[in-house]
Amino acid sequence: MQPNGTLKAKKKHGCLFYGCLSAVILAILTAVGVWFAVMKVKNLAMAYTSDRPADIPVVVLPPEKMADLNARLQAFQQAMRGDQPARLVLTADEISAELNSDGGFRKMGGRANVRIDADQISAALSIPTDSFGLKGRYLNGTAKIRVGLQAGRLLVFVDQIEVAGKTPPEAFMKGIRAKNLAENAMQNPDAAAVISKLKKITVQDGVVILEK
Repeated sequence: MQPNGTLKAKKKHGCLFYGCLSAVILAILTAVGVWFAVMKVKNLAMAYTSDRPADIPVVVLPPEKMADLNARLQAFQQAMRGDQPARLVLTADEISAELNSDGGFRKMGGRANVRIDADQISAALSIPTDSFGLKGRYLNGTAKIRVGLQAGRLLVFVDQIEVAGKTPPEAFMKGIRAKNLAENAMQNPDAAAVISKLKKITVQDGVVILEK
């Protein structure tokens, strides 16, 4: 993770994957990273970090399922380019596997496990804090977010954050809840162009559904 909460990805699925799906994951990381930054300013970083990573299960799909996932991502992207109707369904395990197999995320030593309950995405995260200037510590926490689409814009709002078993003060959460964490993605012309072609993003019954 870069200091501003973004990842440099070595593996590419084009602007569809990194403009839409990754924005969901990066929004979680950004929310947690912002909380850490606030704690660091207040000299409370040690209380909200640990000297070891959290024991988070890492989802690894069998090669044939990973190949199928990549083929579906590419097919959906091609349909987007050709302005053809298309539908892409992604499970929590598929999102987790894609994130944890990303070269940049692996290199920084991050771990994530995504869950989808009803219409809400949640994730358990463990991120080394070296890039924040705190060596040998880990930011371990969970976040719950809601994802949607309105007038061609991706919407990602965080409902809850927990870091090291502690909940941030309500004054901080009020500000975070009011912020669309996908705004940075929408400022990327390529990502915005792709997202604007989507008709609907639905989170339900344990899956994320993208529709063109």
